[in-house]
Amino acid sequence: MEAFMCHGGPDTLSLSPSLVEAMCLTAPEQLHLSAAAMAEAARRMERSGWSRLPFCNTLCSEGLGARPVLSLTGARVKEPPYVSPDQLPRAFFTDFPRMSALLGAMDELTAGGVSIAYSIEGPFTLLTSLLPMGKVFSALRRPSGQELLDLAENWICQYAGLICSHGAKLLSFADPVATPDIIGDKLFTTVYVPRMKKILRRIQAENPGIPLFLCGKMTQGLLDRGICRTVGWIPHTACTTFGQALSVFCARQKPDALLGHFCLNLLDARRPYVEEIIFINNEEKGIQL
Repeated sequence: MEAFMCHGGPDTLSLSPSLVEAMCLTAPEQLHLSAAAMAEAARRMERSGWSRLPFCNTLCSEGLGARPVLSLTGARVKEPPYVSPDQLPRAFFTDFPRMSALLGAMDELTAGGVSIAYSIEGPFTLLTSLLPMGKVFSALRRPSGQELLDLAENWICQYAGLICSHGAKLLSFADPVATPDIIGDKLFTTVYVPRMKKILRRIQAENPGIPLFLCGKMTQGLLDRGICRTVGWIPHTACTTFGQALSVFCARQKPDALLGHFCLNLLDARRPYVEEIIFINNEEKGIQL
């Protein structure tokens, strides 16, 4: 099996300057606060039968108190809104203008039969958008770190449920801050992986029939450490691209499907198959995860 090599692109899709010009967008608010504009941009960027949302990775953090800086190609959180874990909110707040516009765009696309692949963030990336990174990792090394991860899990699952209720056909899960080369093998295997598995299973249980897609870099990190294996799946119908194969697989509505080891930025790639991720259980690996 060929190792996945990430070329550094974000899991979320951004508008290109040429698309911004074609849509006559001159201010960020024309995109981020308009359901119609977001739906149009998603349609124009459709690849192999999929339209992707959102156009940044800051919507969940904004619903938790962050104040992202908007641009015509995306959004980013420049400064964490909190300085200590005890300031964090208990629940994810959904009633704010950008979220309303995003959900409106999803409703419009879904009504038109569009298949939406939606990107959500994992707990470490989300927490480091709310707190200084040093505070996050300091807390995770103490017993109270599990309480912090409990909070993040609840936020992510609430966010995922909201998105699925508005028509997402696939959830893409990425956590670029949590890769082994950043946090180290010990924190990755003993703290992060058990929590990630718990979050993924909970999302699946609460949103049956919605496949999950784990980003290629995270998948490779799991494979390299013997935490999972992959099983290739080739559709019986004729496909020429990765995105087409993904559509055929998702139509099966396998309730516990976890896919990965590739990238949704490459939907048009000449790769007409998908890979299911299978976590290695205690009997196979001989350890408790």
